[in-house]
Amino acid sequence: MREGRRVVLTDAGRFFAQRARAILVQTDEATDAARRIAVGEQGVLRVGLLESASWAGHVPLALNSFMLRHENIRLLFGR
Repeated sequence: MREGRRVVLTDAGRFFAQRARAILVQTDEATDAARRIAVGEQGVLRVGLLESASWAGHVPLALNSFMLRHENIRLLFGR
């Protein structure tokens, strides 16, 4: 809608612009997440350990270090 020389959005136009901006933000977030998953920076890593090796020695330290360095990767243990 015009007001003199300027163009002003109608209520419907403001609603549309707000929704369109939200969709663009969601699209950017989905693109970033897909890229992180594709390069192994995000996702789920399932870890299986033998009972005798599972919580002794370097294994817990290595897993803890991995989790601290890779916050976007969730570790699952077991089957």
